[in-house]
Order: sequence, then structure tokens, then C-alpha cells
Amino acid sequence: MWSRILIVLGSWLAITVSKTVPISYDKFKVLRVKTPDLNSVNVINNDLKDYVDIWAEPRLGFYSDIMVSSHDLLMIEQRLFAANLDYSIMIENVQALIDNENVQSNLSSNVRAMDHPMDWTSYHSQDDMEKYMDYLVEKYPELVSTEVIGKSYEGRTMRILKICRGGTCGQKPAMWIDAGIHSREWVTSSTATYIMNELVENGEKYPLEIIDQLDWYILPVLNPDGYEYSRTSDRMWRKSR
Repeated sequence: MWSRILIVLGSWLAITVSKTVPISYDKFKVLRVKTPDLNSVNVINNDLKDYVDIWAEPRLGFYSDIMVSSHDLLMIEQRLFAANLDYSIMIENVQALIDNENVQSNLSSNVRAMDHPMDWTSYHSQDDMEKYMDYLVEKYPELVSTEVIGKSYEGRTMRILKICRGGTCGQKPAMWIDAGIHSREWVTSSTATYIMNELVENGEKYPLEIIDQLDWYILPVLNPDGYEYSRTSDRMWRKSR
């Protein structure tokens, strides 16, 4: 009986730790490998795929970027040498970049908008993006509305921002933008919210036809479960949950 209790307790502790302590990518490197022919493409797609994280798929005549742990680095370098593939080190330490990425903006509160959390100088949670959408709806009700289109596997709300002149959508050609498909690509969601900001709050800078002749539908985080997991547990997580 006690052994079973200890096993259950140990499993619970392992799960708890895995959820609260992000995976470290200290000393992980990213190599840029030349792929001049089909053989080089096959080396990466077949021989190395179980040992590396492919950031950029190999293409004939171009490059492939692969992330390698310090544990596997020597073996990967030996395989690249054996296949006569040239490479260079693109990133020396992935974790150092992650740490820099998580540094919050130094903008003071009086520079940032006081009624929403977005600043576009740091990466934000989905909750911040939702609050910004609420802000736009409240400030520009004749132009902006939102609609819930479903929930994710883990129960997170998936909501789109609708930008339609006159408050009526569906009568003009539609422009659809979704972001955050690959959960670790945070910049895509930031781009989506920046587009919201430009269209709604800075629309006078652009031709009137952009808003007058189109209805805009923007989903800032298509993969909310994976996005949250990449923020809290594994920065390199790419899939859903």
C-alpha cells in the first residue's frame, strides 16, 4: 500500500515540477547547414531528424537551420563532416536568447496606454491580447466587435476581432488573419495585434479603402494551448497540446 502511495506521490511531484519549471536550452546551439543537393537534404530529414530540432526545413541550394543539444553536438558534427556538409554556428546559446526575450520593456507606465496592457516592445500573454480586444471594442464600438468561434482542446476561448465599417460585417469582401499557429512563434501573435492597432487606432495613416471596402477578421492566437505551454514550460514547443 505504502509503495503505491509513494509512486502516486512521486508521479504527482514530477508532473507538478514539469509544469512549473521551464525546460532549459542552455548550451543548445543552432547550426546553419548548406544543402546544395538532394543527399544533403536527406541527411537532415532522415539521418539527423531524431537528434535535432529543425528550425528551417532543408531546401535544395539553400540552408537548413537545426538546433542541437550540447550532448549531441559532437555526434552531429561528425555526421555532417562524414556527409561532407558545410555548416556554421548561427546561435551559440539558445537559452541566452530566450532569457533576453523575456526581459520586460523599460517603457514607463505613463508612456504605455493606461487602459490596455499592450506595448509591442515585449511579448504578451493571450489574456493581455484579449484585454486589448476588449479595449478596442469599448473605444470604437462603431467599427470593432468580437466573436467567439470556439474553444481549444484545453478549454481556452478562441475569439476573433472583427473590424467592419458601420458595425455591420459580412457585406464586403473578407480579409482573414490568423496567427500563433505554431505555438513558439510568438512574433506572429504580436504582429496580429499590431495590425489591429494600426487598422483601428492609426487607420488615418492608410488609404480609406482598406477599411471602407473590406471586412477584417483577426484571430491573434490560433493555438492557445500550445502558446501558453511555450510561455510556461517549453519555449521551443511548436505543436498544440
